[in-house]
Amino acid sequence: MYADFIGSAGSIFDLSTALYPAYFLPLASFGNLAKAVARGLRDPSFRVIQNHFAVCENLGDVAAKDEVWEVAAELVGLGIGIYALDTPGISTSYLMLSLIWLSTRTLHLWFRYLTLSVLQFDTVQ
Repeated sequence: MYADFIGSAGSIFDLSTALYPAYFLPLASFGNLAKAVARGLRDPSFRVIQNHFAVCENLGDVAAKDEVWEVAAELVGLGIGIYALDTPGISTSYLMLSLIWLSTRTLHLWFRYLTLSVLQFDTVQ
């Protein structure tokens, strides 16, 4: 969950580039850095979860399926985002963009919490 909050901070930096165009490069750089740190924190912990679901040494299969679902979800989200930005009322209103981002990010964090809260491990790693 920490990685998701750090990734959210990176997205906030990205969103703020529209408000402060003179500081585009530092804001975008900090946003990308925060999202990279979040991914670095998230990936090792998800390997433990993938290892938990692996049976008979098939960790590669589990990891590959996880990556495929992740890419598919990112593409669907990207498509929805492009469609939303093509909508006249949304693309011109920064407040509307921010509210949509906040609602989807909150929904993402809630679903992440729900999925992680049901995991049970025999040992702490």
